[in-house]
Amino acid sequence: MLNDSIFFVDKIEEISICDSTMYYFTGSSFSRPTDFKRIENENHNLKNCKHCKKNHQLVLERLESRLKNFPFCCDFHKKLINEKWFNKNDFTEVAKLSADKIYFTWDFIKKFIDEPNWEEEITDYLSHVIDTFGSFPVDHGEPLFLGSYLNGAKDLVNSLDEKKYKKKKRIILDHINSYYLSNGEKKQNTDFNILLSIYDKWFKTFPFDISIFKGLKEKFSRTLPIIEKTRYNKYSGLAIASPKTKSNLIKLLCDITNQIVTQINSLKLYEEGKLNDIENYKLEIIIQKRKLKIKEGYQNNIKEPNSRYRNILKSWFSDEIEFIKELEPTLKTIENKKDNLYLDILYACSKMQENKIFWKADENTRTKQILDLLEISYHTKDQSQIGVSATGIKPGSIDGIVIDSKRIQFIIEALNLKYLNKKYIQDHISKLEINYDNKGLKTKFLISYCDIVNGTFQEFYEKYISFINYEVKFQNLKESFENLEPNYANQRILKTVHSCEKVSVTIYHILLKM
Repeated sequence: MLNDSIFFVDKIEEISICDSTMYYFTGSSFSRPTDFKRIENENHNLKNCKHCKKNHQLVLERLESRLKNFPFCCDFHKKLINEKWFNKNDFTEVAKLSADKIYFTWDFIKKFIDEPNWEEEITDYLSHVIDTFGSFPVDHGEPLFLGSYLNGAKDLVNSLDEKKYKKKKRIILDHINSYYLSNGEKKQNTDFNILLSIYDKWFKTFPFDISIFKGLKEKFSRTLPIIEKTRYNKYSGLAIASPKTKSNLIKLLCDITNQIVTQINSLKLYEEGKLNDIENYKLEIIIQKRKLKIKEGYQNNIKEPNSRYRNILKSWFSDEIEFIKELEPTLKTIENKKDNLYLDILYACSKMQENKIFWKADENTRTKQILDLLEISYHTKDQSQIGVSATGIKPGSIDGIVIDSKRIQFIIEALNLKYLNKKYIQDHISKLEINYDNKGLKTKFLISYCDIVNGTFQEFYEKYISFINYEVKFQNLKESFENLEPNYANQRILKTVHSCEKVSVTIYHILLKM
């Protein structure tokens, strides 16, 4: 392990990645050389190999001779003298350590070269030994004697002349060569900035703003799949992260894109009964399609230079016309739906249902939440005094009034039900028809919050329909009733149409299982 490391920041870059800001520090470091793990090879070592022992001594003498001139050995190392963190006494053992590292590495390679896990063992050990040489900041030269170690290790590996070692020798030499330094800076095989840029471009191109993909946006904004693999080096005690190559990252992003669009699409939504708001979804698709084309831009490489920009404009006009053709009918349909209070109330009901706060709330709290949600598009009032109360003496207190953009008024009456309380339901219907409606409103809403046992909702609803059809005393003659298809399993909707002064008026009975 390296010790007493000091990092010197040369530059701080601000990088925009996946709608977030990251800071990328570039620089170099100083760390002192340390000892290494000596792994004994019983069959080949400095004690039983006279040739290695002799060469070890020659290397040691050469390095000790060079050490005497350090740090005046070169212009780069000479700069160390003026640094407060430099102390020559930290390097007194480096000559002996470096010679040992060369021959213990050779013994290690011979020990593991024929083992099944030879590559991982040897490359991990090489990485560990190289790390123990420490480091100097940029423009201060390479770590002392690291070049000698790399060259010595390469010479010994090259002595593996047997044919069976040809491929293994190349892999080991490639690993050693990857550590060659230039003015103290280790060669980088992969530029993380390039990988981040590729991923950021994919993230900003993928249509995460389409509603069906929005749930994935946060996940992929926090996931940076630029690491190929991470494993533990038992010799250095460090986790080693290997970056992906550019081609591997691009292939992965293509696979991710294919996986998302084949698992999440309009066909899947339709088959699962989740394709509810078709027009808005269609609008999202049309817009994202145009955005993607604009991001790609317009290029033209025809031979006639003066015609290139004309062709670009022609393509742009053609795409614009096609975009408007697709957009116009969808916008019209959406516009026609904007003032559909019935759909907006159902949406507000579903949002209230999914919020745990309202699962055990009282009737007024639940209704106020629905009115608050409607307030985005309508003028609303809650607990308003209109008409007369059930006694006929005091003003009535209607649960909710909604007024649309055309100043048409609608009323909402709500009740909590734990069972089919017929008198309670009849009282609320009478309020809607008699007590609170002196104008003859054409549309009214009766919302029932059903706090009932799971698995009994359909049975409860059937009893409700029977009660409405055969027992309720309506002020206005009931002309028809219709069981409307709900968007969700925990909703039931019954529509009853009545005659009031020879005008058809509607009561929507909305039952919500809480």
